Amino acid sequence: MVYVMSLIAALAGALIQSVTGFGAAVIIMLVLPAYLGMAVAPSVSCCLCMLLNVLLAWQYRHSINWKLVFWPALMNSVVSGGIIFLVGGMDLKTLSILFGCFLMLLAAYFLFVSKRARVRPTAPVAALCGAVAGVTGGLFSIGGPTLALYFVAATEDHATYIGTMNMVFTICNVVVISSRVCNGLLPASLLPVIGVGLLGVLAGQKLGSLVGRHMNPEFLRKAVYIFVGVSGVVTVLQNLL
Repeated sequence: MVYVMSLIAALAGALIQSVTGFGAAVIIMLVLPAYLGMAVAPSVSCCLCMLLNVLLAWQYRHSINWKLVFWPALMNSVVSGGIIFLVGGMDLKTLSILFGCFLMLLAAYFLFVSKRARVRPTAPVAALCGAVAGVTGGLFSIGGPTLALYFVAATEDHATYIGTMNMVFTICNVVVISSRVCNGLLPASLLPVIGVGLLGVLAGQKLGSLVGRHMNPEFLRKAVYIFVGVSGVVTVLQNLL
């Protein structure tokens, strides 16, 4: 069953990220912890998202604003790498409750706040957003929302937004995956699951490129984050009761 769910989650996540710019890690992490646990599920998610990030960065390579890459990539990599060293020693029940709370906050932010949230595209703001994304990325393999907030303000068009942000994700995931391997959080036994998931990523990215222009990104985004919020509530209740 874990192979089937890995394939479905990766396909759905890649489809959504191809349309909206990010979100694959959120979808994948809604599914995999139930089958792999909170300790190693983020490792699989990172590997699956790495391929998608590379594909999208390559697709929009001519639109990447390299001046915007440095600070978010540096701070995200440093902070997430440090956080991963702490994850191995955390109680899994506590980590699961934190994950559930994070999902609820994430859903509330995107449903009620994100349209009004604004940041200035300065170097200190870029560094701060990268650091915050490093915390959530290191813990849960979900760093996209904070970086999206910054890149929406810093980029001038949709292609630059997607290309630049996914280039940052690509760089950061190299560091994150390396850190997880060094900390024993990405055992070789997960390779078959990752391989099946990568097929889903390829299919989802292709499907997103074909049907993306016919989909309503705003409707899709709202539906996803309502589901995220409900999943957060269920996760917390399951670990408290």
